[in-house]
Amino acid sequence: ALAEGLRALGLMKGGAEDAVSAGALALFFPHGLGHMLGMDVHDMGDAGEPGAARAGMPGSALAGPLPQRLVREMQPGFVFALEPGL
Repeated sequence: ALAEGLRALGLMKGGAEDAVSAGALALFFPHGLGHMLGMDVHDMGDAGEPGAARAGMPGSALAGPLPQRLVREMQPGFVFALEPGL
């Protein structure tokens, strides 16, 4: 829906699926739908992309900023902030 809206406004060309596949939406929606909370608002410990790389875990192939992208499986007791962005 985001890619279709951007296309309707003339901000993006091509099909929505192509925009998603190419990672073009990261220009307009530079974060995920939320992030973990810890001792600080954006504290993810080692649960984000940089921590995963240090632990030898596979990272994400999605476009966008890496530090706040969760790559670990969610567990009971995790707390997240939800951010619709638009």
